[in-house]
Amino acid sequence: MKKKREIQKITLLLCTVLINFYLRSQAVGPGRIEGGFGVDGDLAADTALHGASASGSGKPSDDWFRCRKVKNPLNGVGIIDTTGAYYYKSLLISSATARQNLTFTQPMSVPKLSRSNGSILLDALYARDQADVDKTSIIGPGGVKLIDDPSTWTIGSSSMGGKTDILEFSSHIRRNGNTVFDSLFFYYGVAVYGTTGSKNITAELFVRDVKLDTITNKLVNLGSQGGRVAWWLYPNGKVAGIGDMCVIMDYTGGVFTLKPQVWLRKSTYDSFRNGSGRLPVNFLFGNFYGQGSLPGSYGYAELLPKNGGSTLVAQGTANSLYNCMNNPWGSASAGGYNWDSIYSVNQFIELSVNFTKLGVDPALFDGIDPCTTPYRTLIFYSQSSLSPTSAPKDFAGPYPFWRYPRVISKIKGTDTLNCTLQSGSVYADSAYGLAWYKWTTPNGNITGYNADSTVITYNKPGKYYLETAPLRGCFTQKDSVTVLADTVKPVASAAYYDTLSTGTVYTIRLYGGNSTLSDSLLYSPIFGNAQGYAWSWSGPGGFTSVQQNPWISEPGIYSLKMTSIRNSCFDTASTFIILLPVVVSEFNCKTEGNHVSLHWETTQDQSLKGYSIQKEKNGSFETIGFLPVIRSMHTSQCYQFTDFNPSEGWNSYRIVMEMESPENNISFYCNSNYHSSSSISRELHLLEHPLNGTLRFKVSGLAEHQDVEVSINSMTGAEIRKKLFQTKNGTDWMEISGLPQGIYTLSVYSNETRWIRKVMVK
Repeated sequence: MKKKREIQKITLLLCTVLINFYLRSQAVGPGRIEGGFGVDGDLAADTALHGASASGSGKPSDDWFRCRKVKNPLNGVGIIDTTGAYYYKSLLISSATARQNLTFTQPMSVPKLSRSNGSILLDALYARDQADVDKTSIIGPGGVKLIDDPSTWTIGSSSMGGKTDILEFSSHIRRNGNTVFDSLFFYYGVAVYGTTGSKNITAELFVRDVKLDTITNKLVNLGSQGGRVAWWLYPNGKVAGIGDMCVIMDYTGGVFTLKPQVWLRKSTYDSFRNGSGRLPVNFLFGNFYGQGSLPGSYGYAELLPKNGGSTLVAQGTANSLYNCMNNPWGSASAGGYNWDSIYSVNQFIELSVNFTKLGVDPALFDGIDPCTTPYRTLIFYSQSSLSPTSAPKDFAGPYPFWRYPRVISKIKGTDTLNCTLQSGSVYADSAYGLAWYKWTTPNGNITGYNADSTVITYNKPGKYYLETAPLRGCFTQKDSVTVLADTVKPVASAAYYDTLSTGTVYTIRLYGGNSTLSDSLLYSPIFGNAQGYAWSWSGPGGFTSVQQNPWISEPGIYSLKMTSIRNSCFDTASTFIILLPVVVSEFNCKTEGNHVSLHWETTQDQSLKGYSIQKEKNGSFETIGFLPVIRSMHTSQCYQFTDFNPSEGWNSYRIVMEMESPENNISFYCNSNYHSSSSISRELHLLEHPLNGTLRFKVSGLAEHQDVEVSINSMTGAEIRKKLFQTKNGTDWMEISGLPQGIYTLSVYSNETRWIRKVMVK
């Protein structure tokens, strides 16, 4: 390996959770599937080959690579990504330098947390090391041991070769099931240059994100407890904290010896070793290999399974008779570093470890997230023996490994519902579709079956919650959002204050507005003011207008749609315009002595049947007389009716123009204040249709210097103006100016006399 640039490829594989004493097992036979993965000395998915077997039995299983030469491919996944395989293969075949110096890594071929054959694929890594020349080695004062503080090591270069020359390795971690509580399996396969003698490989797993400083050639970001992170146990023997660990493996003559170990404080080991009176809950401790003998020193303690370990590990060797045994880019052959597409016998070994049965699965520990990724860095060493006190030779790492995708519980994209936006959506920020998501709401509504996806739709305001985790059953993150709804409607009104009349009134104006104070109704501290309205009129003959108060010239039904700009909510109103065949030029009623006289003057009323005179009593109008139409040659006719039985106080009258069609009848109103003791006629005279915002009126029949109180109110009752006048000779005109265009109620008070009129200001 080269000193600077190529030293960076040094890889941290897994120093996984350990297994007990010396676990010994013979190489397995054909068809060994561990956790849905082929552990049989073969690299091809959907095969089960081993040793000198010339043919294998087809089985649906995952393995390191997909191979086109597999005769009956099933649905097994090739775990390692083969992107760039042709390029790497061309370099390795054509260049001796590339065969010695080319280093690269390949990630997992599918996204993390993918499912395959009932398993959850967590992570995978392939790494190619240099061959023979400029291999990295570990140099330290007084000889190097595996149990030394790694920060004291210097990563140097030397010629390696033989059984201690690591050529390449692959590693993989998965759950053998669909939940975080299913068995956790770790696999690795290692190819070395030599095929004779023992093979001693150590995979060390670090909790910290260990790096190689290429300037100082030192490992950095190590733990502070003897250069590593130590395991911690509660007094009851349960695991309190996960620390660094390693798995030391020896392969000699077809026999594997596996020694998993954990990094401990000497005092912790002494408290929980066999014979101490208390034991760890999940595993037992074997021998201790320490940096010193004091309680405060650290070292590696062998892990022993509590209930046997013969089924925890499965191993295999490569079959050189099947030419798909090697990886897609090939490797250096034993005995010369030439390129070859197959491995020599005993050049490649692989194994699996069931972390759950070993007792080091995070899901077994109370108070620790089952989805925690205890190890972030992997380093492989070749050694001369199984002892942690032996010297590491070839060195590959540090490599990042076992990294869950980042899953954040943060909600984005909230919409406010309104009258046109009836549904919305929210989504998980930085969403990872293969992770676990759960949406809930106590008072909203999630539409469709999407409560376990990265995005939901809703159609109701309320509180929405999101929980996320890499896998279901892991500790979750939570976030919430409140969806609001702005659905308050305006209250539309449609009115007119004139009538189309034959021969005299050809156009009138429609008035659109609020029958209540919609601006106030729609205001809220959250959404603010109504922000204005949109007006849409429609009527006969295809009439349309977007003005609030348009002019019209045709009789018929006119409809208004009044829409709040802020929230698109609307209300409708309509009014019916008729064309009068008669024009009323004057209509009044006044008190004269002991009676009330009604007088009106009309033109063009020949099509009428007559006039009904009605008087209000107990909230409704009763007919007190009828006058037929005067048939004459004159265009103008005067009518008069006398009520000889007026009530004390105010009397309200209306005349109803009786049409041929009763639904077209039109009414006119007047009021008169009657006092039986009074012989003085008091009247309110109004200059109709005042212009330029000025209202002029006078009251007759009042004494000089009589106080007159006048108030102007909107149609909703809101007071617009209020003013006090004093009469002069009782007949002077009074006026209120500066009034906006609109319809108002005029109220005039003087002593016991009151007049109320509806007026329009143009």
